Amino acid sequence: EWHRCWRELRSFWGCIGLFLLLGLDLLQVWLTGSIAASWILSSTSPYRAYLFPVPSLPVKPAQLLSSDPAISQGPLSGFGINIGPMMIGWLLRFLHSRCETWIANCMKASMKRQRQAQR
Repeated sequence: EWHRCWRELRSFWGCIGLFLLLGLDLLQVWLTGSIAASWILSSTSPYRAYLFPVPSLPVKPAQLLSSDPAISQGPLSGFGINIGPMMIGWLLRFLHSRCETWIANCMKASMKRQRQAQR
């Protein structure tokens, strides 16, 4: 892609987009590795400083399933799911798809300019 974007199409903005894609991919790998490492590392480990900073957004399924106090305050009331990593992962995938679309539009515009220059 780098060769086609720079050498063939001379698309500067397309190359910038490819750098953005590389950065987003690295962030996604860091997030995935951090989630896996957080299950292994203890809470007092000094290596936790290198994990991806993820907000804690707990959602309690018992409160979502029923408005009945017997169920929402029952044995499942202490159980929660942290959706912070899921939201960050969704945001990174969304930005990745937007960046891919932008690169495609930049490359299409470069191809159009080259065809017009050849005529």
